[in-house]
Amino acid sequence: TFRIIITSPRSGTSPTELFDTVPHTEAIWNWAGTYERAYGFGRKFKVGISSEPTDDINAGIQDLGFVAQLQKGEHGFKVYCGGGMGRDPGLGMVISHFIPEKEIIRYVQAAIDLFFEHGNRKVRPKARLRFVLQEIGPEAFRHLFFQYLEEADAPDCHPLPIDYSRQLHKPEAGPTPPPNGFEEWQQRSVQPTSCGEEIKAAKLYVRHGNVNSVELKKLAVLLDKTGIHEIRATSTQDILIPLIHTSALPGLFSELKNNLSTVINVAGSFSGQIISCIGATACPIGLLQTEKVRERIAQAMNALSRTFPDLDPAAYESIIAGIHLSGCASSCGLNQVAAIGLHGHKKRVAGEVAEFFQLHLGGLIHEKGHNLGCTGEQWLIPVDEVAPAVSALVQVYLQQAPESQSLTEFMASKRPSLESLAEFSISQVVQILEN
Repeated sequence: TFRIIITSPRSGTSPTELFDTVPHTEAIWNWAGTYERAYGFGRKFKVGISSEPTDDINAGIQDLGFVAQLQKGEHGFKVYCGGGMGRDPGLGMVISHFIPEKEIIRYVQAAIDLFFEHGNRKVRPKARLRFVLQEIGPEAFRHLFFQYLEEADAPDCHPLPIDYSRQLHKPEAGPTPPPNGFEEWQQRSVQPTSCGEEIKAAKLYVRHGNVNSVELKKLAVLLDKTGIHEIRATSTQDILIPLIHTSALPGLFSELKNNLSTVINVAGSFSGQIISCIGATACPIGLLQTEKVRERIAQAMNALSRTFPDLDPAAYESIIAGIHLSGCASSCGLNQVAAIGLHGHKKRVAGEVAEFFQLHLGGLIHEKGHNLGCTGEQWLIPVDEVAPAVSALVQVYLQQAPESQSLTEFMASKRPSLESLAEFSISQVVQILEN
């Protein structure tokens, strides 16, 4: 079925976006709800829209992805189609480098109709648009797409601007002086907006991406007290407050620290922040459990951060965003496009089934390029050695990378050298990264 459409979590408030894409997202969702074919895929159909030209929502690996563009002042989109992760992953191909924003719903209809008539909707593992692209090739796929686009009769998209300022309320002043730890939390979690110096955005780092109903209700009461009436979920399994007045920040931090610190990470620890799927504990197709491994990695990152006491907020965020785990090859944790990705693997060693994680390095979904991470059948790390291996890789990044370079950009820059790796070992990878 047609999945919920994702768009940039800071859309409408980000100082670096080209334009707000929330109205386009709502327009597509409202139209798709009335289109019968949107419910007959046999599996799922994912659409993503990035308001940032850097593609912050992985539009390049969605079934259909749009990245905001400006052409002579006109709002429009670069369009990707046929991407997807998992077994037989594939990057989406560029269908168009620029379409006017009014055309966006027709492009959605064309992709739906193409898949409905040419996709394998009966065999669930093959019920994704990327398999059509892989089967017939880019040129035939493009030709087919534009045939369906000519026949599409969806309406023009006329996005209505949203006034986000009406959602903002200035609360009473918070505690004076601010609680201990406030300055450090503010550096990590608070970001500028396009709405003026006094209006900020705040990211709440959710431990393991899990919030139960009781905790969510407590959070809702807390946010209401601080004048906040909108939150957004992020693709990193966290919560974003898109608009908050600076005067509310000390009170927000105090409430989080005193009442929700078991759910929201306010201390800058890596514990609970490594991105992973739910693993074999709850997933029927998962091969390995991810909970213990991700926490071992988090503890290794905590230890590493103590040897780099000047670790800045950008590097902290970069490490969290750059490490992804999946319990199997389905890549629900997006390990195949991560700076450092790992997926669960089993094989027989001396007659016994042994557990490993297969390593992926240098994945990138960005305006600078789209690449799956380098990997190989022999790129296997025993489960008990995963955390030290990841620590060794991140340590090279912290020692070698230029100050403004993210972990993702650093690993992607090393990708050509990693591709030529003859025999896999972490020491060999470290040697390549150091050169």
